Amino acid sequence: MKKIEKTRVNFLMPTPLHEFVKEQAALLGVPASTMYIMIVNLYKDNSTAMQALKTLQEAQKEVKE
Repeated sequence: MKKIEKTRVNFLMPTPLHEFVKEQAALLGVPASTMYIMIVNLYKDNSTAMQALKTLQEAQKEVKE
């Protein structure tokens, strides 16, 4: 198994948002740190999907013109 390089990240966020993440992590039965990783990965995946959607929309506009 390939070793994954890790980086420690420190950032400030509003306390209510952090509390929300901790509550959601508890509901899923995962550590808050894992929940943050899940959130970032989901954002990354959705961001890629949104870019693909924009590309498709632009291509359709070009075909119609």
